[in-house]
Amino acid sequence: MLMNIWSTMPFYIVIYLAATQDIPEGLYEAATLDGATNWEKFLYIT
Repeated sequence: MLMNIWSTMPFYIVIYLAATQDIPEGLYEAATLDGATNWEKFLYIT
């Protein structure tokens, strides 16, 4: 089980990083204007 996790984790990390780079910056700016904290922006947008 550990070897399976070790071998597939890099693939999922790359997919996750690609998805987070596609989030428009305008969403974070709008959340800042609405008074969202950094944690709320991470939790609700990212």
